[in-house]
Amino acid sequence: MLKIIVGDVDEPPLFSMPSYVMEVYENAKIGTVVGTVLAQDPDSANSLVRYFIDYSAEDDRCFNIDANTGTIRTTKVLDREETPWYNITVAASENGK
Repeated sequence: MLKIIVGDVDEPPLFSMPSYVMEVYENAKIGTVVGTVLAQDPDSANSLVRYFIDYSAEDDRCFNIDANTGTIRTTKVLDREETPWYNITVAASENGK
């Protein structure tokens, strides 16, 4: 008789899409909602996920993210002629880990 036990690997949350494209108008007020990202823990659908912006990849910090909802908002008034697009990196982790 052979008994094999398969150990559980704690997998990180997965985003609902591999990348997101969001738009916001220049001169929008500070705090304008740009969009929302969504990630779920593959180990447990009910597990809470927290969101973070990787600021090491973005020097200007023109956006912030609600850690609980994944909603991204502006933190500055944006000028299209100065910077026509931004590329930010968002990470997700299991709540408490």
